[in-house]
Amino acid sequence: HPSNHINIWDGLGGVQKNDVFWTRLVYNYDFFTDTIPDSTRKSAELMVGNGDVRIAITQTAGGTDWKTVFQALVNNYVKVWEHFLPGSDNAFDIGSINYRWRNAYLSGSLQTGLPVGFGTPGVGSKVVIKSSDFGCGQLQIGNPSGNEASIAFIPQVTLFGNPPSSKAGYTFVVGTNVWGIGANYWGIGERLVTKSWVWKVSHTGEVTQKGRLLPANDNALDIGSETLRWRNGHFAGSLFVDGDVYGVRVPIIWDDTLVSAGTSETEVKYARFAKHSTYEPISRLIVLASLWTTSGTAYLKVYINDEASPRLTLSTTSTSETLVAGEVDISDLGDGIHTIHVKIYSDSGTAYNKLLEVWGVRR
Repeated sequence: HPSNHINIWDGLGGVQKNDVFWTRLVYNYDFFTDTIPDSTRKSAELMVGNGDVRIAITQTAGGTDWKTVFQALVNNYVKVWEHFLPGSDNAFDIGSINYRWRNAYLSGSLQTGLPVGFGTPGVGSKVVIKSSDFGCGQLQIGNPSGNEASIAFIPQVTLFGNPPSSKAGYTFVVGTNVWGIGANYWGIGERLVTKSWVWKVSHTGEVTQKGRLLPANDNALDIGSETLRWRNGHFAGSLFVDGDVYGVRVPIIWDDTLVSAGTSETEVKYARFAKHSTYEPISRLIVLASLWTTSGTAYLKVYINDEASPRLTLSTTSTSETLVAGEVDISDLGDGIHTIHVKIYSDSGTAYNKLLEVWGVRR
């Protein structure tokens, strides 16, 4: 063809262009040379119908320019109008460790049959999700429980946020809710991490703190609660408290006078104490007393105010001085001055009491 094109039209006599199944283009040093201008090579096109296209290139000795001809055909990139599939399932790779593709742009989902590894093999890797706003799509780690529509599921002891050296930025919940171990931990718009402080963490192991443990705001946060209390606190230094300390025992009675009573209940010791909801919020009394009897059983009873029934009864059959102890609930008493009446007796002999200690315990 004068324009250097090979044109195939419908043939006559039953030979159609769809019947052309093999064409050979022979390399000719006199006609094709490697000095063909780029503009000429890049304008070449190969146009076919709906069937498969197969190109066989036979390279002989000295025919190194076949690579240039192929690059000219594709104009330095390849466009595909159908699915791009490997010849065999699970047998070929896209790129390699030494020849990697720079970026991949996908508008749909990435589905794999195995876990997806990010980073260089053998090197510690991390996943970085960057966006101009917080909308990075759905993120699922682990198996959701409870709310199946959650935007993020966080397994126990999994932390989100920046490393300790970086205190900038926040991690927000932007979808429905965040669930972990069957519980709803965060709501919409709440921060998972505020600077270097974690808002809520469910942890079952030990935590080793190598620096100071500080609240985010002064005099605004608690350690434990009225229903979830820490059992013991061990300190090597001092404890500085500006407010009230509850659970501390305050002395009410200390008496080591020897007293006795026979088989009739007899008041042997008496004391007064004050209760104030703000300054002295005592809720219970701890009673420590010595008690013994010459025979039978000795009893020690504690009455509050003029009540007819004792709030505490202690007993022993020991014939030598022994210690008995108990607790009296006075949380129902209102503010004001109250009295403690201690009475003893023996059911068949003489009852004795010498030491008596009563401590008030703050709320």
